[in-house]
Formats: sequence, C-alpha cells, structure tokens
Amino acid sequence: MIEIKPNEQIEVMEYTDGQACLGYALFRIAGKNLEIIDAVLFESDTRMLDGLLRSALNAGLNRGCEKAFCTRKILFPAIVSIGFTQEKNKCTVALQTLFKKCTNC
Repeated sequence: MIEIKPNEQIEVMEYTDGQACLGYALFRIAGKNLEIIDAVLFESDTRMLDGLLRSALNAGLNRGCEKAFCTRKILFPAIVSIGFTQEKNKCTVALQTLFKKCTNC
C-alpha cells in the first residue's frame, strides 16, 4: 500500500527571510552518525548553502554525533569545500575535527 506520511526521523534546517523559505537542509541522526540527505537553495548564494550545512552538522555535534556523511553527489563540491573527504560515492567527516578549526573564530 502506498502512503504519504510524516517522517519523524528527518530533520530540517531552514533558511528564511521573514515568512519566506529561501532554502533548507535535510538531515537524519542515527546513533553517533549524521547523514546530510539534501540541501536546496531557492536563490544561488553559496554562502547560505555553507551556513545551512554547517548548522545541520553543528546540531548533530551538539546531540552527540561523531561523524557525518553524504551520498548526494550534487552536494559533493559544497560538502568537500567545508572539510568533508570524498570516498567514491560518499563524503565523510569527523565532526570534532571539522569544528575544531573554528574554536578561535
């Protein structure tokens, strides 16, 4: 049977201007891992994509995640630019390492 229902495992970080949604990042936390599922911008501002991704990753770090990964190939350039390592069809990063370099920002 086909169903349409909420998915309580998927979380979202939303980029807004007032009531307008300008973009979002979808992610899922499972144990100590965070998966970036997708990120979409309705305006082409790469700085906002960076901010959306970092917000999702920081949310995971604050909730005990140790690693993050992404298999959405269209996001690989943005994800690699913030510190992920590409391994064939997957990008990964240790969250402590990613955010450690920002301790004196």
